[in-house]
Amino acid sequence: MYERRKRVLLVAPPSDFLENVRSVPPLGLLSLGTALRLQGHAVSLLILNSLEELCRHAEEQYDFIGITATTRQYLAAIQILNYFKREGSHAVIAIGGSHATAMPQEAIRNGFDIVVTGEADLEISRLVEEGLRSPQVIACDPIRSLNVLPMPDLDLLADQHSWRPFMGIGEDPSMRVAPILLSRGCPFSCAFCGSHAPYRRRSKSHISAELHRLRETGYNGLVVVDD
Repeated sequence: MYERRKRVLLVAPPSDFLENVRSVPPLGLLSLGTALRLQGHAVSLLILNSLEELCRHAEEQYDFIGITATTRQYLAAIQILNYFKREGSHAVIAIGGSHATAMPQEAIRNGFDIVVTGEADLEISRLVEEGLRSPQVIACDPIRSLNVLPMPDLDLLADQHSWRPFMGIGEDPSMRVAPILLSRGCPFSCAFCGSHAPYRRRSKSHISAELHRLRETGYNGLVVVDD
């Protein structure tokens, strides 16, 4: 472990184009946050409903800020980057996700310190600990075995009870819903889609262990987020 614990903020931009913006927690950020917590870093997860909520974090001093974005969220991601720079943040500011993976050089031109393409679960701790800053693209390979990934630490969700899935299932106020990933990638390569990672499945025993843990910690609803 590195000598100094890093303060990390992971940010999901607003998703106001969705019918239900509180339907599925961002499992990608949860996975990254879990990996960083296991290395002893202080991690905060910020899932924005609006950009105005950023003001609550203006005076916080972070070492690393990681933003994820789809194409629909990318303009908001640039606004988040500029906000922290205007406020004098000295943090390394990185972006990942589907849009950055598809168009990394655009993100470099827009001012991000680091642009991460691919799956960063096994690289995120190194990126945070080494404090890379010069504008650069970090290409991460697909993770061969999903069984090496830790189960997401849902305690990172400060407002767990506000998540409600689509359809009538979300009308039950007693239901606690967790996202779960059974596989990554897709066996197809459609030209209109941005996800061309190879298809990999978790083992049955790995999935079963997570289901048991979710049940034991009070979750009784699932949202499967596979591609």
